[in-house]
Amino acid sequence: MASDGATVWFTERAGNKLGRFDGSFSEYPVPTLTSSPTGIVLDSAGCAWYAAPTANQIGRFCPVRVFLP
Repeated sequence: MASDGATVWFTERAGNKLGRFDGSFSEYPVPTLTSSPTGIVLDSAGCAWYAAPTANQIGRFCPVRVFLP
């Protein structure tokens, strides 16, 4: 789990997804099938980095943020 103080990010290893809770739950599929994401951290830009051990990869996910005037 990782948090920026307003949002909590987590991995769904068996579901091959990343999850986010910011008052409601959102799920994001990991593009590499059966990568079993685990271990998540956030960088200063708000992007989530995670390990994908069964794919021998490190993944990065940056959520789209829409700023309205």
